[in-house]
Amino acid sequence: MASYVIAVRRDARDRAPADWIERLAAVPGLTVEGAAHPERVQVKANRPALARARVLVGGFCRIEPVIPHRPR
Repeated sequence: MASYVIAVRRDARDRAPADWIERLAAVPGLTVEGAAHPERVQVKANRPALARARVLVGGFCRIEPVIPHRPR
């Protein structure tokens, strides 16, 4: 499973349903990590779960992999 940030696009804030995070949390293979922000959430997901997430929220959200930053 890989980590992703899913965030509501600025131009789509008025179209995002209030329960979009709950919809994501119901996807098998996807786990919401930490406290959710109303406009973004960090998740861990396998490939099939990520594909399902894109279907559910792709019209109003961006989904990007988390890039870890480590000191050299």
